[in-house]
Amino acid sequence: MLEKDICKDFWLQFSYLVQYNVLKNVVGFHIPNERITSDKKAYAYYAGLKSQGLVSGVFDYVFMRNDKVVFIEFKRNQKLSFSKAQKEFADRLNKANIPYLLTSDVKEAIDFLTVHYG
Repeated sequence: MLEKDICKDFWLQFSYLVQYNVLKNVVGFHIPNERITSDKKAYAYYAGLKSQGLVSGVFDYVFMRNDKVVFIEFKRNQKLSFSKAQKEFADRLNKANIPYLLTSDVKEAIDFLTVHYG
């Protein structure tokens, strides 16, 4: 399964949990920060986004409620490994005591959110 398909499945399940108040008042969103380098126009666009504050390595999703923030990073298979930029971002989260999850499993991600916000 591709990472985008995992993300779509996850978002559908998350949306139901919010709709039915299982995850009450949780705000979440996807951060589309995949690097684009295949052509000069796309690269220039990406460089422009970086100059506006796009941070390399930020995880796929961020969730918030009140003063609690968590992040989730999905990978397409169980060979879970961070890119260099993601490792640096994880280090920043660790120093700030912000929870995060690296997974390829939708259920694990939903369980993670339920533990933090359920």
